[in-house]
Amino acid sequence: EKILKISLLRANQNSNVQNIQMDFTGGKANSGQNNTNLNAFNNAKVYEGDYLQISFKKPEISDKLWVNACLKHANSMNCEYTFGNLFIWSEAYKTEICKYKDFLIVRWHDGEGLTYSVPLGEGDFTDAVEKIVDDARANNTTPKIYGVTEGYLGMLQEAFFAKFEYDFDDSFNDYIYSVEKMASLSGKKYHSKRNHITFFKKTYPDWQFEPLTKDNIDECIALHAKWIENKDSDNEDYSFEFEAVLRAFEYFDELDFVG
Repeated sequence: EKILKISLLRANQNSNVQNIQMDFTGGKANSGQNNTNLNAFNNAKVYEGDYLQISFKKPEISDKLWVNACLKHANSMNCEYTFGNLFIWSEAYKTEICKYKDFLIVRWHDGEGLTYSVPLGEGDFTDAVEKIVDDARANNTTPKIYGVTEGYLGMLQEAFFAKFEYDFDDSFNDYIYSVEKMASLSGKKYHSKRNHITFFKKTYPDWQFEPLTKDNIDECIALHAKWIENKDSDNEDYSFEFEAVLRAFEYFDELDFVG
């Protein structure tokens, strides 16, 4: 899919909404004339007139259920919008998640500031985007939203006309493969892949196919470690990838991974 990153030119100002400083002292959120019990906030039930600053946290395995519930409504095939990816790559990309009403909002620290996902879930999309803007302002950074596919582009243009600038970044494109073509590898386009398979079979005549289970995960980790030894030891990307692999294997069953 084509992936867009957008940044805010100027925030949408709503005359009915005031910026209110939040105070969670004593288990209460002070919102001017309204006090909202923190339990309501934790249950993502925030009502009109109660203005709460959204709160982010590192993804934990216990977040899987509610995150997946939100992702069912995602209008995108972006590979980032799966709980497994968010969880295992959280250290590498400094990933944080927020539950706002019935939305999942993801935040990444990219070294130049903060980048956000589109609000993923169901409900008032415009309200959720405004919360992203508020959070970016509170952190003194320009609001940037990553992973804006065509469906979300239309929603943003309708709700925030002339408020955003949109940049296409080809480096964020995902690969989408045809199962049929990858299974058959027919035609000139896949000639090199067929050669790789032929070479592999000749070099390793005792090869075998096994489903991934806890019984052979240690072998996979050892193979990955050996593979890294032959790579550039100064490239931190390999270290981040290895950490993600280890995390994936550690929570293999909990994440419902197969391989």
